[in-house]
Amino acid sequence: MLFVVCAVGVGYPLWWVHRSDVGGKALLTQASHREGLADKSGSGTSASSVKSSCVASGTTAGDQAPELPGILAVPAIGLEAPVLQGVGDPVLSEAVGHDPSSVWPGSNGISLLLAHDASYFSGLGAVRTGDEVSWIDDCRRIVFRVDRVEVTQPGASLPPSPNGIGVALITCWPTDALFWTPDRLVVLASFVSRQSTQPLGIPEPPPLNIALPVPATLASEGLSLAQNGLLVGHLNLTGEPDRSWAEGADPLSAARLAFEALAAAKLTVSAGNESWWSAIALPGVPMPYSLSVADDFDVTLTVQGTTVSSVVLASPTATVGLVVRSGKLYISSVG
Repeated sequence: MLFVVCAVGVGYPLWWVHRSDVGGKALLTQASHREGLADKSGSGTSASSVKSSCVASGTTAGDQAPELPGILAVPAIGLEAPVLQGVGDPVLSEAVGHDPSSVWPGSNGISLLLAHDASYFSGLGAVRTGDEVSWIDDCRRIVFRVDRVEVTQPGASLPPSPNGIGVALITCWPTDALFWTPDRLVVLASFVSRQSTQPLGIPEPPPLNIALPVPATLASEGLSLAQNGLLVGHLNLTGEPDRSWAEGADPLSAARLAFEALAAAKLTVSAGNESWWSAIALPGVPMPYSLSVADDFDVTLTVQGTTVSSVVLASPTATVGLVVRSGKLYISSVG
């Protein structure tokens, strides 16, 4: 039962991060074109397309519902995300959600914007006081400045914005945890200015393009978390990852592949199958006599730009190293 619960706990986030990667990109492109911003390829829009696509509605106070999706931008962490009304799973699986009980950004009061910690708000913990937060809708950019960053309990009251107009970005804490967490990270920002939207480049990272060199007979044994009783810990990035890449779905996709490689290693060692091992491990890496998977495994991805070069799965009792060779993830060490 514990294995099943843990598998569901990580499988579900992986599912909705995939949804955000697919559906979220479409929503962001739709909103960018409507606002006269650059398209997802970063090619920009011409002056004529800006005039034709971005026609201000005349709202200035933000008290009326904007044309959705809106766009939330936090330049300090490279975040640009679509925003929809609601905080249920259908919304959070592909966008940042606006809490309907709160005002819209730019109105008197605090606008509440929520997202999952392993998706759009995975980098929210890196936001600092003084960073800029922008809300884009109706051909305008409403700029806020971060006043405070704090960890609190769900449902805790929020202090009023110093100038009466603010926005709160809320997610689970710690971020990038592949399990449910009891605390919440809250970033509070107050209103600074309103300005017309300007063309903005929104780069799209290349696809992950990593596969597992797993023989069909081994894959047929089942490589899922639930089938192999694998427990997950935290996801970490090292190296110099591109910010937009780190905010997307690829880090969790790489983590999923790493756990499938761990499952393949476990099954191979249990069966004592040298043929399977020669397929999933680098030449010269000996197959261990045993491999313990009884504890939580933390995942550390080494990334340069948008390229994953290696992965380490570490628990208190075992460490499995993996490297990418010719687009495939091979086991490089077991300890």
